[in-house]
Formats: sequence, C-alpha cells, structure tokens
Amino acid sequence: MINTNIDKTDIEIASDSDTHDIPAFAEADDIDLNPKLVDNVLKELELFEKNKDFLKKRVSLESLSLQCGTNTAYLSKIINHYKKQNFKAYVNDLRLHYVMNLWTNHKKSRKYSIQDIAGKSGFSNAQSFSKKFQEKFGVSPSSFLKQFNSNMELENEVRNES
Repeated sequence: MINTNIDKTDIEIASDSDTHDIPAFAEADDIDLNPKLVDNVLKELELFEKNKDFLKKRVSLESLSLQCGTNTAYLSKIINHYKKQNFKAYVNDLRLHYVMNLWTNHKKSRKYSIQDIAGKSGFSNAQSFSKKFQEKFGVSPSSFLKQFNSNMELENEVRNES
C-alpha cells in the first residue's frame, strides 16, 4: 500500500539553494582531471541549472558536453563525482524538483494534466514522468496532487476559522 499521507516537509522542494549546489572552486585532483576544466564544467552546470536547460526534451550527455566545452567521458566523470549520480539521474532529479517547486508554489499548475506537466518538465511522456516521480517520492503524481490539494484545503479552513 502506498503512503499518500504527505506533508511539505516530506518533500525536497527545489529552490535557488538546491541540493545541486556547485562548489565555487572545485578540487579536481581527486578525480584526475585538470582543475581549470573541472571549474569550467561546474560553472556551465550551474548555468544549465539556473537557465533550466534541463527542461529541454532533447538534452543529452552529448549536447551538454558541447555546451560545457568538454567530452562526454569527462562530463560524465564530473557529474558522477560532484552530483553523486549519473547524468540521467541528475537530469531527472532536476526535472522532478522543478515540478515539485511548480506544484507547491503555483496553485494554477496543479490543474494541468500529468501529460502537460510531463511535457513542460522535459519528460518524453507521462508514463516516464510518473515512473520517475513514483521512484523518487514513493507516490504517484496524481496521488501526491490529490493529497497535497486536500492538505492545502484543510490549512485554508483552519486559517479561516482562526
């Protein structure tokens, strides 16, 4: 049975100071790459996150490596080391955090279909989005929204009674 009793503290919410923060000056010697290259790639990854380029459906390790001015092997090594996950997991996490931020901070977005949200967040289809969401948060997107909206209604009722 899936636990749908979720409150805001159970969910990591994306923000400007997200878990994907990048160190100002990387210590690249422990991954055996040129420190200037590593710093440059980390700065490009910061821009990638800030500009929300992860929302593009066609983002790939190859396209991002070109943007970062390196090859796919080095980019993969840097992401694995500094983000503690592989490229696909990194991009999916950014997308899922974006959706969670959207839903928690923009009431209107909760009315969009799962298909629309999947497309707007860079996933190729609703099934892929729902599967990754379920894996990350332990509940389906529709169950999360239902519970979240219910919790918000209760909060509003309590405020109105005060």
